[in-house]
Amino acid sequence: QDAQLFLAGLLHRGLRTLLDWLLEQQNQHSPVPELPPADKDNQDQQPDLTPAEMEREEGEDAYWQRLFRSQVRQVLHAFAQFTRFSIFMQSPEDILKAAQSPGAIHDVPGPLTIREMIARNDAHEYLCVEAVRKDFKQIHQNMQVLFPEENNPAECQVRAHACELLDKAEIKLDCIDKEVVKMLERCRRHREQRKSYVNNQIQALCEQTAASNGDTSASPSATGSGVPQPKEQQR
Repeated sequence: QDAQLFLAGLLHRGLRTLLDWLLEQQNQHSPVPELPPADKDNQDQQPDLTPAEMEREEGEDAYWQRLFRSQVRQVLHAFAQFTRFSIFMQSPEDILKAAQSPGAIHDVPGPLTIREMIARNDAHEYLCVEAVRKDFKQIHQNMQVLFPEENNPAECQVRAHACELLDKAEIKLDCIDKEVVKMLERCRRHREQRKSYVNNQIQALCEQTAASNGDTSASPSATGSGVPQPKEQQR
């Protein structure tokens, strides 16, 4: 009985593999549909948005940004449980005080600690994964600059922890929901379209107002040429 079931399963898998191979061979010879070329003029044209549509898109944008900030917050707070990363949870002033090596550069760009990144995330400054990744890379680079001594075991340990922090951050950022990343990019495009649409509306209104003022100043008055006469000539 067991042998018959095994042979039946083996035959089923063999037939399934053969059918899949035949379908792949058939699809390879199928004609590929050709899409019409995109009209560049239509790509740059902004759609007319009603106030309700703009409000709906802004609400959708705010929803996905909240979801993204929540996931970034989980990544940042996850490092607080590791004691070896405690140096990156200190204030920037404490980091600069700890960098006592002669010749160390204290004027470094970007963040020095995860606390600064947490503050940036709470301030809605991160709009994409690459912005978060860039700050992690900047922390790693700043630690190499502030603690450059090769013969100092403490500074070597700081640099090693910075390298480990960057590696773990890269892994965690790659695990952020792909759907969230996709929707963030979609919302970014829509946000740029809304901004361009509003700017175009303001520019058109300004041009219309300027043209209306020009027509008013160019028309003659009802009492004559519209140019006031000097007082001496009026007497």
